Amino acid sequence: MQISVLVSQPPVITCPPNQTIQTDPKQNFATVTLPEPASASDNSGWFEITIDADGSTRRVNGRISLSLAQSRHTLQYTARDASNNFATCTMQITVIDLDPPIMRCPGDIHRLVDFNIGSVAISWPDVRAADPNTPLLWNSSHHRGDMFPVGNVTMVTYTVADQGGNVASCNFTVTVTTGVELRCPANITTATNPGSKDTFVSWAMPQVIFSSLQGQGTRDMRTHLDHVSSGSGSFFNFYGYSYTVDDDDGSGSDGDDDDDDGTPIRLLSENLPGDAFSIGSTPVSYRIEGTEIECNFLVIVEDNEPPTFDDCPADVTIPVGSSSNQVHHRWIPPMASDNSGREVEVTFSCSGATADDCDQAGKGTFSVGDSKMTYRAEDASGNENVCTVTVTVVKLVCPANFSALATPDSTSTSVSWSEPDLTGWNGPTNFTSSNNSGVELLIGAHRVDYQQWFAAYNLHLECSFFVVVQGQCPTNTTNDGLRWPVAVAGSTAKSVQRCPLTTANAGEPEAVRNCSKLEAPLYFRWEEQETRGCGDKKKVSLENVVKVEVSKGNAVEVAEFLANQTSESSKEAEDVAVVASILENIARAGSGDKEVTELVLETVSNVIMSVGPETPDSEPTQIEAGTSSAIIQSVETQISLTLQQEGKVSIRQDSIHVEAVSLEPNQTRNGLSFVSVKQSNVTSPGQGSLQEGTLAGSEVETLYSSMIPKDLDVLASARLPGNITNLLPSPDAQLQASFLIYADDTLFQSASIREHRGEGNSTRKVAGSVVSLTVENVELVNLTEPVVIEFKEESSEVHCVSWDFELEDGVGDWTTDGCALAEVTNKTVVCNCSHATNFAILVDVKGQAPDDKDDTPAKQALDIISHVGAALSIIALAITLIIYLAIRKLRSGKSRQIFINFCFSLFMLYIVFVAGVDNAKGSGGGCVFVAALLHYLTLSTMMWMAVEARNMYVSTVKVFPEDTPRYMLKACLIAWGSPLIVLIITLAAASHHYANEHYCFVEPGLVLYLGLLVPIGLILLHNIITFILVMRSLLKVKEVSRSQQISKRLQNAVGISALMGLTWCFGFLAINEAAFAFQLIFCLANSLQGVVVFIMFCARREEVRTALAPYMKRICCGRECRLPTLHPEKSNESELVSATAHTQPSTGQTAEVEISVTTPQ
Repeated sequence: MQISVLVSQPPVITCPPNQTIQTDPKQNFATVTLPEPASASDNSGWFEITIDADGSTRRVNGRISLSLAQSRHTLQYTARDASNNFATCTMQITVIDLDPPIMRCPGDIHRLVDFNIGSVAISWPDVRAADPNTPLLWNSSHHRGDMFPVGNVTMVTYTVADQGGNVASCNFTVTVTTGVELRCPANITTATNPGSKDTFVSWAMPQVIFSSLQGQGTRDMRTHLDHVSSGSGSFFNFYGYSYTVDDDDGSGSDGDDDDDDGTPIRLLSENLPGDAFSIGSTPVSYRIEGTEIECNFLVIVEDNEPPTFDDCPADVTIPVGSSSNQVHHRWIPPMASDNSGREVEVTFSCSGATADDCDQAGKGTFSVGDSKMTYRAEDASGNENVCTVTVTVVKLVCPANFSALATPDSTSTSVSWSEPDLTGWNGPTNFTSSNNSGVELLIGAHRVDYQQWFAAYNLHLECSFFVVVQGQCPTNTTNDGLRWPVAVAGSTAKSVQRCPLTTANAGEPEAVRNCSKLEAPLYFRWEEQETRGCGDKKKVSLENVVKVEVSKGNAVEVAEFLANQTSESSKEAEDVAVVASILENIARAGSGDKEVTELVLETVSNVIMSVGPETPDSEPTQIEAGTSSAIIQSVETQISLTLQQEGKVSIRQDSIHVEAVSLEPNQTRNGLSFVSVKQSNVTSPGQGSLQEGTLAGSEVETLYSSMIPKDLDVLASARLPGNITNLLPSPDAQLQASFLIYADDTLFQSASIREHRGEGNSTRKVAGSVVSLTVENVELVNLTEPVVIEFKEESSEVHCVSWDFELEDGVGDWTTDGCALAEVTNKTVVCNCSHATNFAILVDVKGQAPDDKDDTPAKQALDIISHVGAALSIIALAITLIIYLAIRKLRSGKSRQIFINFCFSLFMLYIVFVAGVDNAKGSGGGCVFVAALLHYLTLSTMMWMAVEARNMYVSTVKVFPEDTPRYMLKACLIAWGSPLIVLIITLAAASHHYANEHYCFVEPGLVLYLGLLVPIGLILLHNIITFILVMRSLLKVKEVSRSQQISKRLQNAVGISALMGLTWCFGFLAINEAAFAFQLIFCLANSLQGVVVFIMFCARREEVRTALAPYMKRICCGRECRLPTLHPEKSNESELVSATAHTQPSTGQTAEVEISVTTPQ
């Protein structure tokens, strides 16, 4: 059987809560996932849930679209069991719209109107909006076609709302203005194209400037351009612009080109960029369409091209006969034209040796010489061109009459002359003559006739001149031994022998003799001689010899006398001037005798040595520039005479060397070099070693090449290029070259060096030797390959110079023209010069270099102050050292031991300075020793000052002074040892810097700067900082009274600065314009530093006076003998401060401080 149990109990269901949902983006509906019921159950355990939504049945978690139009949707949930029992519940889902409409306004609108309009209707594109929740509700501040006032910026605002109440808005501005400026480019000036009257001209487009009461804007005329042509002109449509409105708060808005309403601003113009313009000024106008606004500029086309001549006649040369000085000539006048196409004005002129009938039409009569015809064409723009025709009328011109000397003792000679001259004639010549050049002519007068035939002109020219051949009596020696030079017939000859210098008629011939003219066939004959007396013996002097006539016969005697005189004494400037005059007389005598040249060079060497640098026992003699210049030129002349006579010259003196050679051209094809080198063959001690101011130990070598071997120790050299032979007068001529080297520039008195002395705290001088190079019969000017001059010099700041005798009114001076610095190596300076003369190198020496005028009052004062002050300091320091070393109490303690070492170093420095700085100069090794010792003692003194400063700092500034073990041992090693290390390094690297010709000290240069000035500068910097710190600490000590406080602090400052050497700072300030003032302070302060130390730390110190009291009692034989006290009521006032110093209040332990040598240990 079957039993059925019916269940009548329905399920239980609870719906989810109501929901509010936003529409999908940009949609009018919302997509929803149906939620599960809050709870559902049935007693049978099974049930089914369905959802009724908008008329359709759905399941839980199903998706459904709910429209915005219905807004509120009711969902019915039904739970049904297997027995079809069911239960229901409902929920509501509300769909809402929260998105505002999407809308877009047009861009800002700018409208131009004429000046007479007050407002204008403005339209713009429709404003659209999009939103699904329609219909939309619109609102706006203005409408299309509204009237807008001129001169204002109006904001137009649109608002739109959807059915959900969501609102959107946008805005734009409308600007109506008459304040518009149209800016054209500036006037354009250009030139025509070559050969044309036109040119194409381009320009930048005009600029439109907007202005209103609220702001300004500028439309870009270049980037958005549409060109529209029409029958009446051209339009330019511009679309892009930017506009800025100045609000009260300074903010603004920029328009958007993309949102422009598309209405163009139109410019009208009759011309376009790139159009062709003709010569002249053409106005170009632009106007804004619809307005009267316009701008203008000019396009100016200039004609800078001159007219041209067609077939300008060539220059012509026309010979003229001897019977006439004029010739007729015709030519075709040139035609002128111009690129402008306009008529050209042509003027005509004649100048020179012309006649009056010179005509522009092409005919004229011309005189002998050059005549210039000028056609000048000028166009309308003022451009000119010239056609110049030169007519040269030449006449046959024979050489001038001249005389020739027959060979001595001969009745004839070969005579040469140049052919007649036809100036300006470029055609061939076919001279015929009565005698040819080089013919042998007898003694007498001879006429030479020349003829020339010009077939083209059917013209025969002729001229003549006379040649007079004179006879000469031959050299002759008479029976009395008198020698007679060659003499021209009809003249009186002087005997070669001249009266000795020691006679009344010194330099006069011992006899005279006539060479008479005779008729042919004898022509000439010696007559009997006439003997003349020489007069009585007399004492001769330079003043007498300068008046003596010098000839080849007495040149040796005069030169020997001069050499002897200058070797003995020539210390007066007047003597040097007389010597120069005598040397000029010797050179004019024309004697090429080698002995004469050797004596001349010996004289010059003596002069250089006598007027050169001063010695310890003498002062230099100043030589006039004109005198020294005359000596140089006399030497060069004399060497040239001897070279031409002997073919070779090689002479060596202490201060001048000469090497001159005569060579075949093939010997110098690789160049020629003269080299001054150290001697290699030393035969005696001291020989071969170079000495400053002389050439001893060197020699000159000649090399047949422009390359110098590297193994030679070159002092100076001159190298001639191989192509020098191309400048010789003939291919077979010998090359005669001479090389001179002077030990120094004594004979080269330079005005420029004197003027430069002391400028910029530097001195310019010639470094080392001066070389001279001469090539006979060759003008060495503007050479294609340079003459290479080389000097041994270590300075890098050099100038290559040559001596120009034309400067300084013919006296001469150094110049850099024609010479250039080619190379500077470690020890060599190479100069390239385009000419030959005297060469040298100038160096700029920084610092206070010695002056030639050492006798100036300022320098004498500084010298006296230095020596007197040093002597007083020596005495003061000696007393101080004796007192401190003799009394045990005064030499105990660290501070006193530092003070004693400092005083000893300063004492030795003063002694060496006074004894050696001047007395040892010129002694070679002795001067180097003194300079090195001064270097060492200067550094050691400064180091002890630094130790003293450090000790003051520790004792005075630090609250708890440090206690360094073996302090004095370490201080001695540093203060005495470190200067020794510096000295050893500098001596090993550059010992030659310690040998100075002016004084025994380190000469200005790198050694002085790095080895002395840099350490001193660092020590002074350390001491200055320490001085400031110590004085700041001492100034905090309170005294009983204001006057006592000031007095004590001044004493402290003076005493401490003396110990720290702060007065050395003035040495670094002795530069430029204030150099002498600081030098004076430096000399006073440092030469008396020892005296200051004695006064402050011996005479004024109470403890020293107390320690000396027992000894003074013995000296006074047991009587009470007291040293005077400066302030008996305040016995401690003279001491430096010795107290407990605190930089700030402290409750802790304090330390007693000690300032140098004041407080007992």
